[in-house]
Amino acid sequence: MAWFPSLAALGGSSGTRTMAGPQTIGQLKSGTSRLVDAYPYDYASILRASSPESGWLAQPLEGVEKDARVVIIGAGMSGLLTARELLRAGLNVVLYERNQLEQVDDDWHRYIHGRTCSFVRKLETDTVCELGAMRFPAKAKVTWEVFGDILGDDTLLQLFPNPGLVPTVLCQDGIAHRWLAGSMQAPDLPPQFIKVSADVRDAINDIQGGGSNILQILRLLEQPRLSAEEENRIQAFWTAMIERFDKLDLGTWLLGNVAEPKGWTPEQLAIFVNVGFGTGGMGSMFSMGFLEMLRIWLWDYLDEYALPAGIGSGMIAHAILKKLRDEFGPAGKNTFTVHERHEVQEMGIFVSADGGSAQAGLLVRNLNGEGAEDVALIPVNTDHIVAAIPHTALLTMMSLASELSYPRNGLRVEIPINGVPHAFHSYFDKAWPSAIYKSHIAPLKSALARLNMMNASKSFYVTPQAPWAQGSALASTWTHIDGRPIRCLMSEGWTRASYFIPAIAEDRPGPVAVLLSYTWNLDSIMARSVLDIAPSRENGTLGIADFTESPAWFGPGFPQEWWRSYRAWASVLPYVQNPTRQVRTTVYFHSLLGNRQDDPNAIGIDWQDQIGTGGFKLDAPGDFATSNALCNLYLFTQEPAFNSQARDRVYRQIFLSSDSASNYPGWCEGAFMSGMNAAIGVLASINQDKLKPEPAQLLQGNPLAAVNRLVPLKPYVRQP
Repeated sequence: MAWFPSLAALGGSSGTRTMAGPQTIGQLKSGTSRLVDAYPYDYASILRASSPESGWLAQPLEGVEKDARVVIIGAGMSGLLTARELLRAGLNVVLYERNQLEQVDDDWHRYIHGRTCSFVRKLETDTVCELGAMRFPAKAKVTWEVFGDILGDDTLLQLFPNPGLVPTVLCQDGIAHRWLAGSMQAPDLPPQFIKVSADVRDAINDIQGGGSNILQILRLLEQPRLSAEEENRIQAFWTAMIERFDKLDLGTWLLGNVAEPKGWTPEQLAIFVNVGFGTGGMGSMFSMGFLEMLRIWLWDYLDEYALPAGIGSGMIAHAILKKLRDEFGPAGKNTFTVHERHEVQEMGIFVSADGGSAQAGLLVRNLNGEGAEDVALIPVNTDHIVAAIPHTALLTMMSLASELSYPRNGLRVEIPINGVPHAFHSYFDKAWPSAIYKSHIAPLKSALARLNMMNASKSFYVTPQAPWAQGSALASTWTHIDGRPIRCLMSEGWTRASYFIPAIAEDRPGPVAVLLSYTWNLDSIMARSVLDIAPSRENGTLGIADFTESPAWFGPGFPQEWWRSYRAWASVLPYVQNPTRQVRTTVYFHSLLGNRQDDPNAIGIDWQDQIGTGGFKLDAPGDFATSNALCNLYLFTQEPAFNSQARDRVYRQIFLSSDSASNYPGWCEGAFMSGMNAAIGVLASINQDKLKPEPAQLLQGNPLAAVNRLVPLKPYVRQP
C-alpha cells in the first residue's frame, strides 16, 4: 500500500499494484474502510443506518425530548452533517456561521463553507478553483455516502491528476525529468527517486515484524466484520506503535532509520526534502509526529478522485445546506435556522448565582450591521452546543486566556433563564474546583492550546484556454508524453506542486484552473513570503524587448495575488516546455492580458490568514492523547461523574466537531466522522435508549482509552 498520498504510480509495499481507473460514486461506496484508532466502528455502515424519515432513531423523540434546542457553530462539512442528522431526528437546530456562505460578482461565484470552499470563475465554461478539498481517497466511504446523496451514485469520477498518473515533470537541480507510469516514453521515475522511495518503503515495512504484518493489519481494517481475536490484534499492534513512536518526529525517524543506515548522499536527502518521491517536498513535514505518518500510511490514500468538471466541494456543501433548508425550513418538518455573518465569540455556561442551575450558552456578535446595537454581544442559551470549527478557532472561543486580559470573557454578561439571572462562564472556567472538571476538562486546556496546526497555501490562475491548446502561445513548446500534455509538475522551488485541471477534459478546448503552487507548513511560509517581494524585471539574456516585463505592470492596480501567480508561472513554465524557456513568462502573460491591470484570474489562499481557520490538525510528537481525547469527547455523555453538579452536567452537552476532532484530519472524511460523533452524542444525551443499534455502537467506548493518560474516557467494551 502507498505510504503517502498519491504514490499509486510507485506501487505498494511489494512494489507493484494495479492502477485504478474511473469509478462511479456507487462503486466507490462499496467495501469497508476502518480507521486504526477507531477500528471497531465502520462509520459508513453507521451513516447508512440513518433514514430521511427518522435519522438514527428507532423510536421518535417525544415531549421535552423533542423540545431540546441545539446550536451548531460552523457551516462546514461537519456542521452540516450534524445538522442533517439532528433535524432528521426531529430536533430544532440553529446554526451560526461567521461568513457569508455565497458570494457572487461579475467574475466569480464563491461558496465559502469553512475550509471547504469553491471559487467558480465565470467563463464560457465555468471553471472551478478549489480553495478547500479537491481530491478524495477511494477509502473515504463516509464521504462517498454523503456525495452520492447530492450527486447521485451513477456519477463517474476520474482520478485526480496526481504525479505519475498524468504526464508529469519532476524538477531537480534544474533538470526536468518526465514521468508517466506505464507509458512508452517515460514509464519510470529517475533512478535517484526510485532509490529514495524504495528505501523509505523498506524501512516502514521493517516496523513491527515486517511489511507482511502491517499488510495483515491493513486487510483487517478492510473487513466488514471483526472477530474479538482480530480486534485484539489491531489493538495490540497500534498500542505498540503509540508507545514506540508517539514522541518521535518524522525527521528524526528518517535520519536515524533511513538516511544514515542506507548511506544516503546529501543529494538523496535533498530529493526527499524538496521533491519527496515525486509527490512534493516532505521536508516541511519533518516536525510532524512519525505516528501521524504511520496513520497516513495505514489509511492508504492510494487512489484519489476528483469531483466532476464544474463541481467543487464548496458547491456540494452548499447543496447540502439547500436540501436542509428546503426540507426543514420554516415550512418544513421542524425548524432549521441559519444565521450567516454571526460570529460566536465565546462558548460556555450560564450559571445561576446560587450555582443550582446551569445551561450551555454562547456570546454572539452580529457582523451584518454597523450600529452600536450590532457591536454588543448577544447572549444565547441553549440545551446542546456543537462547535463544528477547527481547533484554532476554539482557542479564543473557549477562553484560553486569563479573565483580566481577555475582555470578552467574564461574569459581566448575564441572561435571565426562567426569570432567574445567570452569569456567563467560559468553557475553560479558571476557578471551578469540582473533581470532574479537574480530571476531564482542565487537562484539555493546555493540550488544546499546544495541538499542532499544519498550514497550507494555494495559488490559482485561470486560463481561458489550456496552455497546450492550439492557438496558445505555448502550444508548440508544451511537453507531451505519449501524445498527452504535461499536467503535473513537482518542483524543488518554492512552488513545490503544480496541477493543470481542465474545466472539461485535457483533449478538448476550454479553460483550465492551474493550481500553480500548493505547499504545506514551512513551504507554505516560504510561498507566502513571495507576496512581499517587490516586482522585478525578468530581463532577457538576448536583449529582446519582448523578454522584459511590461512597464505598465509596475503601476498601481496589480494585487499581491497577481504577482505571486506571475512569479509561480515563471517558476513552472521553463520545465514544462521543450526546448526549455522557448517562450518566456512575459510573452505568455502578454498573450493572455496585454497590459491590463484588472485581470481577475489570479486568486490564492493562505490558511494561516483565514479568520477562525488557521490550517488543519496534523499531530506533532506527543499529540496522541490530545487528539484521542478530542475525537472521543462525545463519550462525556457516558461518564456518570458529570452528574454530580449542575455546571458539570453541562459539559456533557457541549460537543467538538470538525476534522480537528477526528482521526482523519485535513480531509472531508474526518469532518464527516466527527460530525457523526457529535450528532450521536447529542442524541445519546437526550435519550440513548431510542438510538438504532448501528449508531449506538459508537457509545461502546474508546478502544485506546487505556493508552490515553491525559483524559480518562470510557474504555471500549465489545458487545456480545
